[in-house]
Amino acid sequence: MSGISCANTPRHVALTGSTGFVGGAILDALDRSDAATTVLARHPRLAHPRVVAGHLGDTDALDTLVGGAAVVVHAASYIGADPELCRAVNVEGTRRLVEATRRAGVERVLYVSTAGVYGDSLRGGETERTATPSPRSTLSTSRRDAENIVLDAGGTVIRPHFVFGPGDRWFLGGLLPLMRALDARIGSGSALVSVIDRRTLGELIAALALQPFDSAAGVFHAALPRPVPFGQLVDALFVGLATAPPQRVLSPAAASRLAAPLGVTPSQIDAITRDTWFDTSAIWRGTGLTQPKHPIFDAASLAWYAERWQPRLPH
Repeated sequence: MSGISCANTPRHVALTGSTGFVGGAILDALDRSDAATTVLARHPRLAHPRVVAGHLGDTDALDTLVGGAAVVVHAASYIGADPELCRAVNVEGTRRLVEATRRAGVERVLYVSTAGVYGDSLRGGETERTATPSPRSTLSTSRRDAENIVLDAGGTVIRPHFVFGPGDRWFLGGLLPLMRALDARIGSGSALVSVIDRRTLGELIAALALQPFDSAAGVFHAALPRPVPFGQLVDALFVGLATAPPQRVLSPAAASRLAAPLGVTPSQIDAITRDTWFDTSAIWRGTGLTQPKHPIFDAASLAWYAERWQPRLPH
C-alpha cells in the first residue's frame, strides 16, 4: 500500500480511542504521515508526545483535545452489552465531543462506527446509499445513534466490517478457539465476507482524515476492495500458521448450538456463513490509496492467531 499523502499542508488531528484495536492502528498511520496528532487517553502514561489525560465524559479534557485541531477522529467506543454504558459512552460521549468541536470551530469529525448497525440486513454488494441500517442490539443501536449525531453535524462515518490482525478478539480471534474446541470448520466456507486488516484500516481512516472536507463527508464502507470466501480466508491463515485446518464441517445450526457455551454468539456464526459484504469503492476512490488484491497475514498477525490456536490447558 502506498503511504498517506495529502495536497494540503500537514494538519492537526485530534484522536480518541488511540489505545483500542482500531484506534491504535489509526494513530500508527497518522504518526507515519505528516500530521500532528493529539490523543485523548484515560491513562496519560501512553507513550506519545501529545496526550490529553481524560475521557469522553470530561468536558474540559475534550475542549483541550480539540483546541486547534482541523480534524477530529473519534474511534473510542464501548462494545459491551450494558445499556447504561452504551448510552453514556457511545451516545452521550459522542454528543459531548461534537459539542466541543463546535465550540472550537473544528473543520470536521470522523466517527469510526461498525457494520453492526446493519443488523442482519446485509446480503451482498450494497453501497453506502443502498444499505439500510437496522441495528438489532442495544450496542448497535447506540452506535447508530452516535452516527446520527456526527452526520447531523456534517461529519463523516466509517463502517468497517470484519477486521483482523493483532488484537482481534471477536472475528478470527474468537472463531479460532471455537474451531479448535470443536475440531471442525464452520459452514461450507463459500460465504462472501468483507474483511480488512487493522493496519490497512488505519491507513484508510488516516488518509480520509487528511482529505479536503468536501471529498470526505457522509458514510463510507471500509474493507478490502473485493470480498473473500470465508473458507479461503481461513485457509490462508492456516497456510501462514503452517498448520492443517480441521477437516470436519459443522452446519451453521450445529455450530451455533455448540458455540454458545464457548462464548461465541449465533450472530457471529450467521455473519460468516452467509454473504455479508458491501461495496467499498467510495473509500478507495476518496483516499487514492493503492488497493490490496487480497488479505495478507503479516508476522504480527500470525503470531497473534498462533497463540489463539493453541489448546487451552486446564489450570
